Amino acid sequence: MTLLQSSLLHTIKAQRNSMMTIDELAEKYELHPDYVKSIIERTEGLAIKGNVAYVQKQSFLLPALGVASLFVAIVILPQMIGG
Repeated sequence: MTLLQSSLLHTIKAQRNSMMTIDELAEKYELHPDYVKSIIERTEGLAIKGNVAYVQKQSFLLPALGVASLFVAIVILPQMIGG
Protein backbone atom coordinates (compact mmCIF):
# COMPACT_ATOMS: atom_id res chain seq x y z
CA MET A 1 0.00 0.00 0.00
CA THR A 2 1.44 3.33 -1.02
CA LEU A 3 1.55 6.42 1.16
CA LEU A 4 -1.28 8.06 -0.82
CA GLN A 5 -3.48 4.96 -0.52
CA SER A 6 -2.83 4.86 3.21
CA SER A 7 -3.59 8.56 3.56
CA LEU A 8 -6.87 8.19 1.67
CA LEU A 9 -7.88 5.21 3.81
CA HIS A 10 -7.16 7.05 7.07
CA THR A 11 -8.87 10.22 5.86
CA ILE A 12 -12.05 8.32 5.00
CA LYS A 13 -11.94 6.32 8.24
CA ALA A 14 -11.64 9.56 10.22
CA GLN A 15 -15.01 10.74 8.93
CA ARG A 16 -18.00 10.24 11.19
CA ASN A 17 -19.75 7.87 8.78
CA SER A 18 -16.57 6.54 7.08
CA MET A 19 -17.63 8.05 3.73
CA MET A 20 -16.40 10.89 1.52
CA THR A 21 -17.16 11.94 -2.01
CA ILE A 22 -14.50 11.58 -4.68
CA ASP A 23 -14.62 15.34 -5.25
CA GLU A 24 -13.96 16.09 -1.56
CA LEU A 25 -10.94 13.79 -1.58
CA ALA A 26 -9.64 15.24 -4.84
CA GLU A 27 -9.96 18.75 -3.46
CA LYS A 28 -8.30 17.82 -0.17
CA TYR A 29 -5.29 16.18 -1.84
CA GLU A 30 -5.26 18.53 -4.86
CA LEU A 31 -5.58 15.67 -7.35
CA HIS A 32 -7.80 15.00 -10.35
CA PRO A 33 -11.03 13.16 -9.36
CA ASP A 34 -10.42 10.38 -11.91
CA TYR A 35 -6.96 9.75 -10.43
CA VAL A 36 -8.41 9.59 -6.90
CA LYS A 37 -11.08 7.16 -8.12
CA SER A 38 -8.48 4.87 -9.72
CA ILE A 39 -6.39 4.86 -6.52
CA ILE A 40 -9.42 3.98 -4.40
CA GLU A 41 -10.31 1.13 -6.76
CA ARG A 42 -6.81 -0.34 -6.22
CA THR A 43 -6.88 0.10 -2.45
CA GLU A 44 -7.89 -2.88 -0.34
CA GLY A 45 -10.52 -1.98 2.23
CA LEU A 46 -12.04 0.89 0.25
CA ALA A 47 -14.98 0.74 -2.14
CA ILE A 48 -16.80 3.16 -4.41
CA LYS A 49 -20.53 3.47 -4.92
CA GLY A 50 -21.45 6.20 -7.36
CA ASN A 51 -19.37 9.22 -6.38
CA VAL A 52 -18.85 8.14 -2.76
CA ALA A 53 -15.83 6.33 -1.39
CA TYR A 54 -16.36 4.34 1.79
CA VAL A 55 -14.60 1.88 4.06
CA GLN A 56 -15.90 -1.65 3.60
CA LYS A 57 -17.36 -3.20 6.71
CA GLN A 58 -15.61 -6.31 7.93
CA SER A 59 -17.60 -9.34 8.92
CA PHE A 60 -17.32 -10.28 12.59
CA LEU A 61 -19.21 -13.53 12.12
CA LEU A 62 -16.16 -15.67 11.35
CA PRO A 63 -14.10 -14.55 14.39
CA ALA A 64 -17.16 -14.97 16.62
CA LEU A 65 -17.65 -18.54 15.37
CA GLY A 66 -13.98 -19.22 16.00
CA VAL A 67 -14.21 -18.02 19.61
CA ALA A 68 -17.39 -20.03 20.20
CA SER A 69 -15.88 -23.23 18.83
CA LEU A 70 -12.71 -22.71 20.86
CA PHE A 71 -14.83 -22.30 24.00
CA VAL A 72 -16.70 -25.50 23.23
CA ALA A 73 -13.46 -27.39 22.57
CA ILE A 74 -11.77 -26.22 25.78
CA VAL A 75 -14.62 -26.01 28.29
CA ILE A 76 -17.63 -28.05 27.20
CA LEU A 77 -16.13 -31.12 25.51
CA PRO A 78 -13.80 -32.12 28.40
CA GLN A 79 -16.74 -31.97 30.82
CA MET A 80 -18.89 -34.12 28.53
CA ILE A 81 -16.14 -36.67 27.99
CA GLY A 82 -14.88 -36.77 31.59
CA GLY A 83 -18.28 -36.78 33.15
